Amino acid sequence: MLSRAGSYVAGIGTYVRIAWWGLVSPATEPGGLVVVQAVVQDGDQVLLAVRNDIRGWELPGGQVDEAESLEQALVREIGEETGLLVAVDRHVGAYRRTGFRPHVAHVFVCHRVGGELRTSRESRALSWFHPLLLPDTLFPWYQQPLRDAFVPDADPVERQERQGLAAIWAAMKIDIRMRWQGDRPKKSAPTANGEGALCEVRSPSRQRTRGSDSRSD
Repeated sequence: MLSRAGSYVAGIGTYVRIAWWGLVSPATEPGGLVVVQAVVQDGDQVLLAVRNDIRGWELPGGQVDEAESLEQALVREIGEETGLLVAVDRHVGAYRRTGFRPHVAHVFVCHRVGGELRTSRESRALSWFHPLLLPDTLFPWYQQPLRDAFVPDADPVERQERQGLAAIWAAMKIDIRMRWQGDRPKKSAPTANGEGALCEVRSPSRQRTRGSDSRSD
């Protein structure tokens, strides 16, 4: 109970910082914010992350540095955030979001080619999910990019989205739930190992499914 109370107190500071980042920072930036995000696949699994600030499942990724291509930024960010080396397969699309913290998110499908999955100062949890069994604490603005990513042979899309009060409130509710229940996905929406358990350092090939040996490694 005390740890949960401490988590909620820390959350207040997080909300203040994010409010500044979302409402004040855009006015001081000469160019718009551009981010890259990855739908990292390994077999029939997709990788999601929980950040260390506002908590909720999302696609890993981050900002593009000066003189970087989108693909270079993506590979660097995924390596820093997850420990994985990925190869970029295709551009899913550009998602131009207005309202709270205007930005353009370029989403790519990637596949794992090396590295060891690990958390970092940016990500407090990582887990592999089947695309049809995503957690109910996935931030809602990642639902459309994930749907687009699994359309076979699709051309890159361009979508306009607005993140207003409804999106902010949805994110806050997810964050509050995650701080209460921890980073464990809700069991009614099981993860790829079929038990609703986190797999921070397991590859999909090592995860166990229902009916298999349930002993821990």
